[in-house]
Amino acid sequence: TAYVHDLRPIERDIVAVQARWLGMRELENGRHAYLNGPRAIAPELLEHPRFKERIRVDARDNAAFAHVEASAGVVGFELKNSGFTGFSKGGRKTAFASTIRCHDNALVLAESAISMLSHAQLFGCETRRFMSLGGQVSQEQITLVRTAMEKLPSGAVILAFDNDDAGRALTDKFRQAFEDVGRSELSLHIETPGVAGKDWNDVLRERSLPYAPLPPEPGAG
Repeated sequence: TAYVHDLRPIERDIVAVQARWLGMRELENGRHAYLNGPRAIAPELLEHPRFKERIRVDARDNAAFAHVEASAGVVGFELKNSGFTGFSKGGRKTAFASTIRCHDNALVLAESAISMLSHAQLFGCETRRFMSLGGQVSQEQITLVRTAMEKLPSGAVILAFDNDDAGRALTDKFRQAFEDVGRSELSLHIETPGVAGKDWNDVLRERSLPYAPLPPEPGAG
């Protein structure tokens, strides 16, 4: 006899997620043992206005990366620490995204929060806005990225995914999203770590570069 089990929807509790987020402490001067140490992410980058309000620390000292929805605020958060990766119970995955500025001329898409921050430290963030998707992507996230592409004033969309099969699949997916948006004033760039199997944090840790943001565009203000 075959039995059909009831399918229970995933329980969402955004109010509880937001309460937990607000109960976390803010980074102090960009200091976090895991992010600054094993991940080599500079405190100066974590203190940058692009990212400062989007990262907190929970009671277990996990770094928390906010996933935001325009109409609701924080709806979920990624958690990361040595040997641990998680996502907020009851939350919804959208994207870990930087703040935006009117003079931005690039949108960088990355696979994870750590990879996104690493790319920003390697190549600068002064005129770039960033989004990371936390691995596997949903149709909602694809729609979110398309909206971000539509709102970019001009310049480049940069696909900066990992150099592996999953990264290549994401590159193909968002290349198609870029083509679907169809904005002739935007160009598409694909940036991949040069060694197979590597992500941008691998590159950062191998180079051990200090944080060096891109200079502002001429006339930007």
